[in-house]
Amino acid sequence: MSITEVRSGPVLTEVRGQLTSDNNLPVLREFSARVFDGQLAAEQILLSKQDQEIIVTARGLDLMLISEAGRESGVELHGRVSGRLPVFMHNGQAEIRGGYLSNEVDSMLKVQDNASFNALKSQRPELETVFGVLDELSIETLSCDVNMAQDGQLELAVQIAGENKQQKQPVNFNYTHSENIYTLFRALRLSDEITQEVEKALNQ
Repeated sequence: MSITEVRSGPVLTEVRGQLTSDNNLPVLREFSARVFDGQLAAEQILLSKQDQEIIVTARGLDLMLISEAGRESGVELHGRVSGRLPVFMHNGQAEIRGGYLSNEVDSMLKVQDNASFNALKSQRPELETVFGVLDELSIETLSCDVNMAQDGQLELAVQIAGENKQQKQPVNFNYTHSENIYTLFRALRLSDEITQEVEKALNQ
């Protein structure tokens, strides 16, 4: 099986796999797809509502493309991450437990003219130095624990260690990000559909 493109929020391309059957149940084996300029893969996916665990491996996902998908302007994240995402299917609903992503090579975080940061700077001038180290942070280690509930609520526990080389300031911090991934996917899908309609209108 080969599908050129699947648009479901994030765009999947080069979707491939082998359709087979196991005990009269359809099975997709050796699944792979490109997303965020990296690759997702799984050895086996049962194409039924039967409960199952799917081990999804991620390789070379581009942090810039991931952050662009839901970011507020003024924040740039460069680098690539890889890892393992155990997906548990129960009654046709997906849940991720104990997933893990980490950076492959040194990464970079830049915060420039971000509305939220600027508002905090004006409210808390004493934190100017703290925010300053994030203007251009070289990230040596970025790791992220990934969990997602069946309702799509995604929890990311991120650990970052790096250095602002201009200020020669080492930086270590942890933070947790929570977001409903299905809501984000719907927003991405709507944005994608609008873009397609605009492109279609311009090409007529």
